Order: sequence, then C-alpha cells, then structure tokens
Amino acid sequence: MRKANVFLLLALSVLICAGCGKNGGNGGKSDAGDNVGVPVEEAGVAKATTMYLEKTEGMVMVSDEGGTEQEPREKLPLFSGYGIKTLEASFGWFNLDDTKLVKMDEKSAASIQKEDKHLVLSAEDGTLYFNVTEPLKEDESLDIRTSSMSVGIRGTCGWVDAEDETLYLLEGTVTCASMETGENVEVTAGQYARLSKEDGGFEIGEFKRNDVPNFVREEADDNVLGALAEAWPEEGSLVYTLPMTFDELNTVMQSVSGTDTVVVIKAGDGENTLRYDNYGTVDCHLVVDRDVDLVIPEEGGLLISGTMEVRGNIENAGQILVDEDGTLRVEGKFDNLGLLNNGWIEKAINEMDGTVGRQNSRLIAERGITSTGSLGNLGVIEGDLIINGGTLLLYNGEVEQVILNDGTLMERDGTYGSLVQNGGSVE
Repeated sequence: MRKANVFLLLALSVLICAGCGKNGGNGGKSDAGDNVGVPVEEAGVAKATTMYLEKTEGMVMVSDEGGTEQEPREKLPLFSGYGIKTLEASFGWFNLDDTKLVKMDEKSAASIQKEDKHLVLSAEDGTLYFNVTEPLKEDESLDIRTSSMSVGIRGTCGWVDAEDETLYLLEGTVTCASMETGENVEVTAGQYARLSKEDGGFEIGEFKRNDVPNFVREEADDNVLGALAEAWPEEGSLVYTLPMTFDELNTVMQSVSGTDTVVVIKAGDGENTLRYDNYGTVDCHLVVDRDVDLVIPEEGGLLISGTMEVRGNIENAGQILVDEDGTLRVEGKFDNLGLLNNGWIEKAINEMDGTVGRQNSRLIAERGITSTGSLGNLGVIEGDLIINGGTLLLYNGEVEQVILNDGTLMERDGTYGSLVQNGGSVE
C-alpha cells in the first residue's frame, strides 16, 4: 500500500533531489513637556518618568524622530517620535514609566508620541502586548492606535493585532473607538473587539486560553490566563493529557482513523514533550496544545493526511510528510533537521518529465521554518523558509519568502514571493 512505503519513498526522494505580570544609547536631549527619557544621574538631572528599551531578542531596530538609527541596547532612552521594529524571530520590550510595559512580537513595528502626560503608542505592523500595572491618574492618558482603531488604556493588559485591527483584553475594561466613524465600544476581560475594514463597525466576541499567542503567554500572569475559558474539550473531541507514549497515541490515532474526530493532546505535570519515535499517521484532526512540544527523532516519522495543529514547537530530525490533501499548522518554532516534504513525493519521483502539478497540501508556519535538512514542496507553504543548510526543492509548489543563508535552493517549477540570498547557491 502507498502509506506503508511512504518513508522508503521519502528516503529515495532525498537521493533523487540530491541530485500580564511577568517582566520580561544615546537618544538625544529631552525637551520639557515633549520627550521624557532615562534620567542622566551623572549630569545631575532629577529623576523623572522614564521611557526606555528594556531588552531585545534577535534583530531589533530603533530610530529617532528624524529616522536616524539608534543602536539598540538595554536601557536605551526612548523619546517622542522614536520608532521600534522587530525582524524575524525577534522581540522587543520597552518600558514607558515602570508601570506601562510593552512587548513587541516578531515582525512588528511601533512608534511613540508623547506630549506632557498624554502618550500615544502607534501599532503600525504586527502585534503588541501591553501591561499597565497601575491605573492612570486623571490627568494622564495612554492610547494604543492601529491605522483605524484607538484603544484607551487606564490600567489593564492585553494585546493588539495591527493587521487584523483587533484588541484582545486579558484583564480590566477598555474603550475602543473607530477613528473613521467615531463608534465606541466597551471591552472587558476575555473579550476581543475587531474593527471591520468594510463598514467600520466592531465585532465583539470571546476568546479562549488556547487563542493566546506564545509571545503573550510568556509575559502574562498565570492567574490571568487561568481565568480564561479553555477551548477544549469541545463536543465530539477526545482529550488526553501527557505523559503519553507513542504506542498509546498510535492506538488512539488508529481508533479514529479516517473520521472527523478532534483529538487534543494537552500538557500534564511532567515533561511535556510528545515524541514520535516510530512511524505514525494522522488522518483525523490532531491538536497538540500550546505547552506541548513535538519532537521527531532520527528514527521517527509522521505522515499527515488529515489536519494537524501544533500550537507549541516542532523539532524534526526524522521525517515529516504532509500528504497531498493534508494540512499542518505550526504556531511555535519549527526546526527541520531531517526530511520535510509538503506534498506527496511519489508523484514527483514517478513524473520526472516536468508535468508534476501543484497539490492541495498546506504547511502553515506562523513563525517560519528554519531548515538545515531536506525540504521539498509541492503544495503551499505559508511563512518564511530560512535555509541554513541542506536543500530546498520547490518542485511546483508556492512559498511566501525564502531566506537562503547556506545550502542549496533548487527552483524547478516552484514559485516564491521573494528570495533573500545571503549565501548558499541557487540551481
């Protein structure tokens, strides 16, 4: 049978292809009533309200009001007009006066405007987490703005998605306003407010604990997260808590094979790692929850012909095949050290005349894929491919962006939105 030979075919293809509560420079001179920076004690400046870069991870860019880049460093003063940008797999934390803390997700951009005690934080791209630990005074204001929405913050925590024009509130109450229509809505803890780009109105709804992104979960207070409703179990789903051996998981997978049943693997009290140390198949809907990491060692393999959602991290040193109609969604880090194919590779092996058609397989990597192994694509990959070694064979698939640092990109009939070549070779 085809699936019985999948891992042998994968090996052959390599030969052929080888062909809220947790806390995470020189900015210029501060003008009274305009810019408030870190006090320079050596210069005898009185201690005052502070704005500064708390810390960074990865590649973070800071520019002043004139667009001049500032070297990011811990405790770098921030002034009105400053902008901050994070790149791939990079994060920035900044402090707006010790009671107003902000964390920027990767691939995000924001700017700060301050006049007297009125502060505006513009989320220009990506996602921002905010935590205001003390209520603002009557003469203070803090607004977080996207291109179309303004959120008035008094003392609360949550996050804002600039692209989706959505506020998610973890604690307290805030008011959201449409800057186009002037419509106002009140949002309370556990709710989101999404501004429609079509009619300028707000959609209000509830979000679940599993909807909280990883970069927020790393900062938010566990008690606040614990107050949110669980997304699982849902009617008709099967929920299992780690520890769980591969044999136990395989038995469950066989019992629901070919059905629409949702199987959820949740974190337990011990080591929360789900290991595929043998060959397994997912042809139902499998959800690996956020606090669980999926590990596939060299001797392991995974065939996905249904839908698999991994809300934590994946490390693949073995083999992963997303079948021609399968879907794999990964929210955390995705490191490929072994063999990863998006699409049924047998077609590419048997049809070497260049007529291989694009398949319906989908690989959605929200934080991209970092690969030093072998990666083949016959379907659609959403998310950046960062190639640090090995091979990327595109066949007739489609990817958003390739960042080639080392290794080999074999284009074939595949397409990509953009290519950033820092090294390696293109064939």
